[in-house]
Amino acid sequence: MSVLWLNGQILDDSQGQVGAFDPGLLLGDGLFETIAAYDRRPFALPAHLDRLERSGRALGLAAFSREELEAAVFEALSHWDGGELQRVRVTLWRASDAAGLGAESRLCASVIVSEGHGPLLGEPNLEQARVVTSAFVRNELSALTGHKATSFAENVHALRAAQAAGATEAVLFNSSGQLSEGSMSNVVLEADGELVTPPLTSGCLPGITRAFALSVAEHLALPFRQAEAGELTRDEVERIVSGGGSAALLGTMRNLQHVESWDSHTLERGPVLQILERAMLTEMVALVSP
Repeated sequence: MSVLWLNGQILDDSQGQVGAFDPGLLLGDGLFETIAAYDRRPFALPAHLDRLERSGRALGLAAFSREELEAAVFEALSHWDGGELQRVRVTLWRASDAAGLGAESRLCASVIVSEGHGPLLGEPNLEQARVVTSAFVRNELSALTGHKATSFAENVHALRAAQAAGATEAVLFNSSGQLSEGSMSNVVLEADGELVTPPLTSGCLPGITRAFALSVAEHLALPFRQAEAGELTRDEVERIVSGGGSAALLGTMRNLQHVESWDSHTLERGPVLQILERAMLTEMVALVSP
């Protein structure tokens, strides 16, 4: 089952239609956020709406206020009558009744609540990831860098290539040869008792779970930092994953997911990553519980 909120109304799935000339469909001219909710209680909703608001201003897709979108999320969740874990997708896009970039357009918003797939609140992610290095690269200079745009085909293509190779996630380096992110996740490495994640200048998305993990680590004084520019080269990453290092993926529906293999290398769960994971789970319960 799913719940659909569209431009102020709760609709049946069959009523949620997009026009054939809609730029959101034809051009991928839109933004989205995916939010985990536990028994209709969203996690980190303000942070998701902050990112959506920043991107909306940058890309001219800011017709709805954060108050309207927050109310829409809770209205859609109030109609949910399914499982304990929900996947909430908020989408903003440009719509038009005529084809062409110069056509008069209007902005639309939707909230879709559907069954979530991932760990429940307070539970670790028991499904470990199998990662391969993608043949594709992240363009850190793209106009869409840092924005969760609906122009998502390159991420999907990288993921499908990884799945065809027997993996569950693709990891991309950028055009400068620096580690950037996964196709659907942020990446953190553990080496020599320290956690490190690519900086935002690598072209990675400013992930909500990434920011949460950095905040939790700072509170606990765990050694977790953003890499310096030029630090996480292909050679350095190969040194870490082949030399007894560990890795994890961070994302909304996966939380912290340990990596069991990276290309041909088998990885163990890192001790600092395990401490961070337990602390994140405890903090999530405290933030989401009524």
